[in-house]
Amino acid sequence: MPCGELEANALFFRIGVLAYNMFKEVRARCSKLAWGCAQAI
Repeated sequence: MPCGELEANALFFRIGVLAYNMFKEVRARCSKLAWGCAQAI
């Protein structure tokens, strides 16, 4: 955790969750795009 303040830690955690979810979404979209290109060949 970044510090001893509850609000700051909560914000830090939320940013981490948001970044994780965005990474998962981008990876899923890229996988679908790559899978579509592979089937077209």
